Amino acid sequence: MLFDDVKLEQVILELRYDLGYRYWDKCGETIIEINQVFPEWTWKELQPNGTLLVNQKNNRMFLLFSWEAIRLVQHEVESLNQFKIYCSEIPKIIAKCLSIENYRRIGNRFWYNFKVDSIGEGQKILKRSKLLEVPENKIEYFGKKIKTQNFTIVFENEDSDIRLFVDVFKRDEIPDNIKIREEFHPKFMIRYDFDIYTEKSVKADSFDFSEFIQKNKNLIASNLTKLF
Repeated sequence: MLFDDVKLEQVILELRYDLGYRYWDKCGETIIEINQVFPEWTWKELQPNGTLLVNQKNNRMFLLFSWEAIRLVQHEVESLNQFKIYCSEIPKIIAKCLSIENYRRIGNRFWYNFKVDSIGEGQKILKRSKLLEVPENKIEYFGKKIKTQNFTIVFENEDSDIRLFVDVFKRDEIPDNIKIREEFHPKFMIRYDFDIYTEKSVKADSFDFSEFIQKNKNLIASNLTKLF
């Protein structure tokens, strides 16, 4: 498997904070401030528990902010360039409007999909990786063999931790009126779900999110295929 064989179905930047109660007072002002810098972002839903904006230049990009979190999302990712620009600038605008000084958690999530011909083929790939090995004499406690397996591993680092969830599954049926890009949503796939996060408090006005995202992308690109 080469890294070019996996497709980035989704990337997320999520920033969590406390004391974001000015959301209820300054939601409209925050949207105006975002539009003045990035007019392509327009609001779609405004609720007490969160506001959703969509990107008119790329309808696969979404922004959700509330009294407790900011979440930027891009689906069917071919390039991270514009996403990184938005992640660098939009949180600054929201943090200023809501008087957010610190983020208590920063998370960057990547969903990479690898196309396989069947569930069985995907399971064989996972078994060959030997990341999750169950001794034969332990399998008989509950069955004849392991039919399917998925697993979660959390790697600890100094600056951030990495949660990796791996699963093999069949895509849900897609209605005929909904068009999808098959390369990002294969019928059968192995999904490598990376959540790279830190729960150390960081200053809202000084953290470089673009660098954070690129660093995480490079780490995955350099090492994902070595696991499998």
